[in-house]
Amino acid sequence: MNSAKLFEIERLAKEYAAWRAVSEDDRAPAAAWWWSTALALRDETAVLPDNLHGDFGLPAGSSYADLAARLLEDIAVQKRLASPGGFPMKPKSKGSSKTDRA
Repeated sequence: MNSAKLFEIERLAKEYAAWRAVSEDDRAPAAAWWWSTALALRDETAVLPDNLHGDFGLPAGSSYADLAARLLEDIAVQKRLASPGGFPMKPKSKGSSKTDRA
């Protein structure tokens, strides 16, 4: 695997671990910007390095394709997009607007 792709995966591992560390009630949706990495890794059968599989909640011996499946699984169920501001937390409510008032 080339160093640029490995750097991208290591960055994603940090984001994903931070996202998983947030309680589900406070967690933002899975990041849509993970799609490109997931799609690029779908057919990659090489085994993940030992320092990465745990960040993704995968067992030792998992492949990059297993990682891709995990990411796609988390992204596919989303009903809305994550906001890059404040990720991995949900955005704070800014109060009600005029359209919210009765």
